[in-house]
Amino acid sequence: MSRQNILFKRDFLDNLRVNIIFSAYTHCWQGWREFDYIPDFNKFYFICEGEGLIKICDEEFYPQKGQLVLMPAGIRQSYSTISKDTFKKYWCHFTAKIGDINVFDFFDVPYVIDIDNVNELEELFKELIALHNDQKLSAMLREKAVMTEIIACFIEKANVEDFKVSRFASLEKIDSVVKYIDSHISENLSVESLAEHFHFHPNYFTRIFKKYMGLPPIQYINKMRIERAKYLLRTTDLQINEIAAGTGFLDVYYFSRSFKSLTGYSPSDFRNISPNSF
Repeated sequence: MSRQNILFKRDFLDNLRVNIIFSAYTHCWQGWREFDYIPDFNKFYFICEGEGLIKICDEEFYPQKGQLVLMPAGIRQSYSTISKDTFKKYWCHFTAKIGDINVFDFFDVPYVIDIDNVNELEELFKELIALHNDQKLSAMLREKAVMTEIIACFIEKANVEDFKVSRFASLEKIDSVVKYIDSHISENLSVESLAEHFHFHPNYFTRIFKKYMGLPPIQYINKMRIERAKYLLRTTDLQINEIAAGTGFLDVYYFSRSFKSLTGYSPSDFRNISPNSF
């Protein structure tokens, strides 16, 4: 995986917003059923015992003990008991969005996966439930962290490797912008020149870029210049002024101030402490 692709993923995921609506452990009652509805939120069901029917679009599932079920937002779905041996399950309703897009829309994932370490996931759900019922600010922060960990467990088990940015025309275009910035980082880049090159109105370009990447274009460019400089400081013996010029800074003093502002170190100090220095 290229360094640029890694940076894009990290910046993209920095904008992930997770919100937990409800979380609990339930022994489903006999009347537990709802058919052909489309929720605005995602659901995880972690099956502990029992049996039942889950239908997502036109696919029917009969999840077993130790399986984790994803029921994504915006998709027609149904659930129902099928016997007296009803589900005992941990569950949560939540949203997870990048921009205004459900994070699961970016991946090809199965709806049902087998969990290898059942005890570990059970402990995560127990912690999520406890934190959701706690009103302290610290609990609210930890709740988001635990929910993110459960999502990460699901994505890892589903063997997801990359985002499907081609599904979204605007995001695919922003991906092209990011790649262009990376390959032209030493040049004079502006909002106007980028917008013109990619056929955006400048105001719309700024809004949609920030929506997906979390920063306005110029701030993002400066961040990427510093990331490139960090890489060159670690892996080459180029002089500081050469690195400044090669990353688009015309003034080495401004480069040094910008570098320290974002990293806490001067370029020379960063090179000296970097474990990967050439």
